[in-house]
Amino acid sequence: MPFLLFAALLMTASVPAQGQATGARQQQEIAQGEQCLQHMERDPAGSIARARRLLARDDASDAARAVWTVCLVRSLLVSGEGGTAAAQVPALLDLLDSAQMPPELRIEMRLFTATAMQELGLVRQAGQVLEAALAESGPYTNLHLQALVGVALHHARGMRDPAAAEPYFRRAIAVTGKRPGGRLPVDAIPYFNYGLATLEQGRLDDAEALLQQARALARRDPHLERLSGRIDGSLARIALDRGELEAARAQFEDVIGRQRRMGDAPGLASSLRQMAELALLEGNAAQALEYGAESARIAEGGQMADQTHEALAQMSRIHSALGNAAESRAWSERARLHLAEARHERDPAIGALLDARAPRPDAWIDQLGSLTRARAVAALALVALAVTMLLGGWALLRSRRHRRGLVHANATDALTGLASRREATRRLEALPAPDGDRDRRAALLLIDVDHFKAVNDMHGHEAGDRVLAALARCLREACDDNDVVARWGGEEFLVLRPQTSAAAAGALAGHLRAAVEALEMTLPGGERTSMTVSIGIAPCPYFPGHDGGWQDAIRMADRALYAAKQSGRNAWAGTWGQRAGAHVDIHDVRRDPAGAVAREHITAMGSTAIQWTAPVEGGPARRAAMPGGGHPVRSGSSR
Repeated sequence: MPFLLFAALLMTASVPAQGQATGARQQQEIAQGEQCLQHMERDPAGSIARARRLLARDDASDAARAVWTVCLVRSLLVSGEGGTAAAQVPALLDLLDSAQMPPELRIEMRLFTATAMQELGLVRQAGQVLEAALAESGPYTNLHLQALVGVALHHARGMRDPAAAEPYFRRAIAVTGKRPGGRLPVDAIPYFNYGLATLEQGRLDDAEALLQQARALARRDPHLERLSGRIDGSLARIALDRGELEAARAQFEDVIGRQRRMGDAPGLASSLRQMAELALLEGNAAQALEYGAESARIAEGGQMADQTHEALAQMSRIHSALGNAAESRAWSERARLHLAEARHERDPAIGALLDARAPRPDAWIDQLGSLTRARAVAALALVALAVTMLLGGWALLRSRRHRRGLVHANATDALTGLASRREATRRLEALPAPDGDRDRRAALLLIDVDHFKAVNDMHGHEAGDRVLAALARCLREACDDNDVVARWGGEEFLVLRPQTSAAAAGALAGHLRAAVEALEMTLPGGERTSMTVSIGIAPCPYFPGHDGGWQDAIRMADRALYAAKQSGRNAWAGTWGQRAGAHVDIHDVRRDPAGAVAREHITAMGSTAIQWTAPVEGGPARRAAMPGGGHPVRSGSSR
């Protein structure tokens, strides 16, 4: 689900009065631009026509033309005409730089422009425009809400770092709570975007609470029907992630119908993609192709940067499920190229500059505005003390940087650039306990390269290293940003996804298996090759409400990996501990998974008919129980 921009905020915060220097005619022209933006939510096609009629006039001021162009760009994006919107951006930037207009209006239009450019994937330029707006926004506290949301969206959408966006969403929500008379319907926007940020991090319960608050606010205003549809689509995605497939299908079907009627192209592309995922989970690849193809067409055609890669990667998985290997590879290559372009746009330096420019917590502003002079001096002294503490902290941070550099080598695998086994172990040990009564545990995936020994034997260890590096990039790109992806040893990788369900873990395993299968690699000498992997899945902790340690999850994931290998390779298998089995010895479950399934102590799953017969003496289930959680390197095996 795409993050929603804050253009709707204009419905409650009108373009400010421009003072005596601005003529009545220009005020009227700007008001027409404001009306265009207000109608955009319910009638984007009408707003496009209105903006073009206004822009066709020869006698309009540049300030008014800037507002009209912002309306045109935003309406085109909502309608899925991203290419046409992008063509308007250079002229819009020129107008915002050169037009004579009040500073407050210029700042507001830059904020809207920056978020539109984020949606188009122009992240670097968007950051520069946003920084210019923030540099001038300090005195205009009525714009602080938009500024906070703009910075948050730069982190969440542009940099793909939802965790960094959270503090700004929280501050934006705090600002809305200080309004006399309480929150307004349009305040659903920061709640919605904050909910998406937590959803992207796998915190489904937190996301659901925020989205329900957004839903209650948005339903108070019929102008926010489009936002309500996106909120409901995000709630349906939560049901899908929880494995509640029947409920998710009903919700998505309702949302898709509404989004088609409203002409909400970005929302529709997202909902169709989620329906395709649902169809894949149900084993209906043909239906998944129908939904996925429409989603990819809308996302690519609308230049929806934050959705296109996901749509292309999904099409690769769908064609893999249909047995269309060549088409799967072609879609995978398109997804890889698009992701490379998106990553080129991400500049951490701009993000740091925006953090420095963002409005400070306005609690200080409120306090200082109501204090007597004497009390204000005392409060300002506290501010000075806080600054002193920050400067002292800077020296501490500098000393810590050196230590972080020393531990980086231990935290990163030198060959692949992934997290090392040591770092993965640290992350496993730091996993929080599952919260709530829902069965929401981390999923642990062990991934082993099929027939890797043959690569080393036939082509040499340089070729083997090149294969491992390529597979590592593939796995990292196919996983979410908040997943832990590590090299566990030899040709074995580990993926850890927090707070998920058995169904979602199986879908992730299928996605990774298909991504690797679609990957083509070039060996030394120019020969092209492809590889497959086998994957074992287990939850962590293995049984709900039972702290068996992450070692139990490793043992059971390794047992499932062995079963996937035994069942023909290029497959995934998994088991998921149930509450009824919490009293059972994990070693008994590992020795006899089929018996544990029959006794309803665990559930089993797989991409094909999985052979759960007991492993041979010295096989992986035995090795996984080595003292200290040891797990030997397998580069000498024939797996």
